[in-house]
Amino acid sequence: MVGSFRVLGSTVALSSNSTVSNCKCARIRNTDTVDCLITHSDTVANAIIGTVQIAANEIVYLEKKSAEVFQSNNITSKILVTPVTRSGT
Repeated sequence: MVGSFRVLGSTVALSSNSTVSNCKCARIRNTDTVDCLITHSDTVANAIIGTVQIAANEIVYLEKKSAEVFQSNNITSKILVTPVTRSGT
């Protein structure tokens, strides 16, 4: 069974080191025509948790702890992030 997602807040352009409203899951959409790299970091431990490459026009869902941050290498503000929660999984 495929789960669904519930929107928890407004969609915003990903800025540097965004906690995305302290959400635990985020919908990330690359609206650019080129791939982008998302870096997932823990600011408390001052460590990079991992990276994910998102293709042009791709949507991914990433889980995180509330204090962890996402950052994009795309400085043109074409990476849109929406805080969401999973349900039905």
